[in-house]
Formats: sequence, structure tokens, C-alpha cells
Amino acid sequence: MTRRCLLGLTIALLLAGSVAFAQDHGRTVKSEFTFGWTGAPFGPCGDGVILNSAEIMITEIARFDQDGTLVQSVLNIRTLGSSIYYLAESPENPEPLNDKVVMGVPGEMQTERLVFAENRAYIQGSIFQATVPGYGRIFSETGHTVFDVHSWTPTDWAPLSSTGHNDFADGDLAALCAYLSQ
Repeated sequence: MTRRCLLGLTIALLLAGSVAFAQDHGRTVKSEFTFGWTGAPFGPCGDGVILNSAEIMITEIARFDQDGTLVQSVLNIRTLGSSIYYLAESPENPEPLNDKVVMGVPGEMQTERLVFAENRAYIQGSIFQATVPGYGRIFSETGHTVFDVHSWTPTDWAPLSSTGHNDFADGDLAALCAYLSQ
């Protein structure tokens, strides 16, 4: 009988301590959702525009403080299937101008960490990458970028990797355009 009382008291104290701990340090919430788009502008190409279509799975772990205010959000983003790149007249007229497409490679993914107290979003990884025939692998985002959370403008740039063609702004878009407009 004494053992049961002692065990019951110990369990009650552990539960009370864990509840107090959880209240002092907030909580975390995990969620998953998908998001997709068709015909999003990817970059200019001659008299047209390269459009991108993709569907992504986002897994989020959100951390709240004891007042219920969102403190940090970590997003793991991965493409479901492959992204698609094609040439069109404009986003308003997204019909492909020809039969050429470039498919993204499997395993496209990215991690974003939004820290609201710092007003920063830390983004790393290459969510969109594809292989352009005759040119090689291209990336639309690579390395590590820091953004202002409110204006979504870059505040810092520090490439993590220099493998493959990761000079999207300087040559990859031109190669993708050349292939799609042939």
C-alpha cells in the first residue's frame, strides 16, 4: 500500500513538473501541407518568359512561446514528382510556345528557418534544379541566403556549395532559355 501511494505521488509530481515545464517554455506544433502552382514566372527568355509548374510538400515545425506568440518556424520543402520548365508568351498567356520542356531532378528540397525575433529567414538548399540537355545541371536557388522576414529581401549571401552550375543569374537562365527556344 505504501509503495502504491509513493508511486502515485511520484507520478503526480512528474506530471505536475512536466506541465509546468511545458507552460514555461511554450509548445511546438508540427504540420504538413501541399502547395502547387502552374505557370509561375521563372525568368525572361527573348520575347517570352520561362514558366515553372510544381507541387511541393511542406513540413513545418512551429515553436510558440508561453504567451502563444510564434517564435520560430522551420520548413522542410520538397518537390513532389518533378518541377517543369517551359517557354510561353507570358504568365497571362501560359500556353507553351513549343513542345520543349525541362524536368526537375528528383529530390529537389530546401530548408527554411524563420526566426521572428531576429526578423530573419535562413534558407538553404536548392529547391529547384534541372538538367538542361547540352549544358548540365542548373539551380534556381543554392547555397545559403538570409532574408528579411517582412520585406522578403536578401540581407546576406554566403554560398555553401560550388558544385555543378550554380551561377543561375549569370549563365544558367541563358542556357535554359537557349534550350527551350531552339
